[in-house]
Amino acid sequence: FQAEDGIRDLVRSRGLGDVYKRQLETRGGTNLYQSVFQALRYFRSSSYKVPPNTTRRKIIVVLADGQDDGLSQVKLPNVLDAHRRNKDVKIRTIGFGITTRDPLYQVLCQMASDRKSCTVAGDAASLKKIITSFSEDR
Repeated sequence: FQAEDGIRDLVRSRGLGDVYKRQLETRGGTNLYQSVFQALRYFRSSSYKVPPNTTRRKIIVVLADGQDDGLSQVKLPNVLDAHRRNKDVKIRTIGFGITTRDPLYQVLCQMASDRKSCTVAGDAASLKKIITSFSEDR
């Protein structure tokens, strides 16, 4: 996350804003747990406002290979605890570049709201199909 998002806990952020600034230069690694933890916190914050007469679903979509870079103090147990306190937020995880036999897939499934909310996408077409299905899943 970047300052543009209103969230910046780490001195050295590697959020989306930084990616744009580097013009897609990658360094590897993901602050996976930190990102999900911050998203869960957002839904409980005063920043999250739903306009009157509007219904919104609280959903976090995680697209990752499942590997956290380990640089953040936030770990998987912190994310699981935060999700237990925010049961109204649905977490959908999509493993990309991994299979269901990969141990990293199991990490993603632990974060997902339920087993149905944890899946893998082998290519762009399957990823599109999965994301499109979210609008059908109420």
